[in-house]
Amino acid sequence: MADVLIILSRTHHRPLIRTPRKMIVSYLCSCIENLQSRVGHLEKHTGNMGNAMGEIRKSHMHLSSNVKETKKEAKELKLVNEQLQSKITDLQARSIRENLLFFGLAEYRVRGRENCAGLTFTRLN
Repeated sequence: MADVLIILSRTHHRPLIRTPRKMIVSYLCSCIENLQSRVGHLEKHTGNMGNAMGEIRKSHMHLSSNVKETKKEAKELKLVNEQLQSKITDLQARSIRENLLFFGLAEYRVRGRENCAGLTFTRLN
C-alpha cells in the first residue's frame, strides 16, 4: 500500500498520505479503465494497420505479376520486331535484285521475249 501512495504522490505532485483508501482504489480503477480503453484503441488501430498491410501485399503481388507479364510481352515484341526487320531486309534485297538496270548493252530479244539472265551471264563470262 505504501508503494501505491508513493506512485500516486509522484503522479499528482502532492502527498496522498491522508487520502482515504476508497479514493485511492477509485483512482486506480479509473486509471485501469483508462489504460484498458487506450489498449483497446491501440489494438483496433493495429488491426486496421494489419488490414492495410494485407491490402498493400495484395496490390504488390498484383503489380509484380503485371510487371512480369509486361516484361514477357516486351520480350515477345522484340522478337517479332527482329523478325519483321529481317523480312523487310529480305524484301528490299529481292526488290533490288529484280530491278537491276544495265546500261550500254544492246537489246537482245528471242521470239519476242528478253532473255536478261542468259544475256547477262554470257556477257559477264
